[in-house]
Amino acid sequence: MQSTDRVVKKPFNGTVCGGCYKANLAPGDLFHCLECPNLDVCQDCKNNQVVISGHSIHHKMFPVKSGVAWLCDVCDVVIIEGPIYSCVQCEDYALCPNCFSEDKFNGSHKTTHTASKVVLPNKIK
Repeated sequence: MQSTDRVVKKPFNGTVCGGCYKANLAPGDLFHCLECPNLDVCQDCKNNQVVISGHSIHHKMFPVKSGVAWLCDVCDVVIIEGPIYSCVQCEDYALCPNCFSEDKFNGSHKTTHTASKVVLPNKIK
């Protein structure tokens, strides 16, 4: 699987929606575009397909669940900080660094898919 690096800004405190400019998004209300660097949108803008310059409504959006642990879709390890790898082609599919580096996958995910490295914050407030 190929990887493209993305860094998610520290969520909620200071994160601003790129569509409506709403600030300090609440848990579950933040989506990061896997194809546009530094673009985060709120749930409303995602649902309403708000037009944002340089962004396509067809881009995959990664739901940022900071404050809630992620589970690797292969080994079920709990990930609360550091990198996770999100598949650009599969909906809501994430791998831990170990499964990603060993090309482990399940379901409809394939190792030929492109993954986006999403860096979770070190501390969640």
